[in-house]
Amino acid sequence: MHGWTVEDVNTLTGVRTEPSSPVAYMRWVLTRTDLDFPPHIEWEAARAMARREADARIAQQLRERDEQAQRRAAGATAGAAAREEIRRNLADLARRRVDRKGRR
Repeated sequence: MHGWTVEDVNTLTGVRTEPSSPVAYMRWVLTRTDLDFPPHIEWEAARAMARREADARIAQQLRERDEQAQRRAAGATAGAAAREEIRRNLADLARRRVDRKGRR
């Protein structure tokens, strides 16, 4: 019946009991509904949209994680270069100090 489910009918009417006249009940339901658009289609669309949003959120989180890893790697490289420069400067300072002490 146009893709309708029992749950669609129950949700639409709010009735979950056995009708006394099923034919009259269905006639009543059909006169009040758009048969080409059962409620479950809207629910499925909402679920699909939620899945797409969750997938997009996860993809964004993965991109951010990769960017952070790249920044950390670049920082580690820059940090190593800075530490090496500091070591050279300290060695140079120590050498100058030794040279000054020797001149006295």
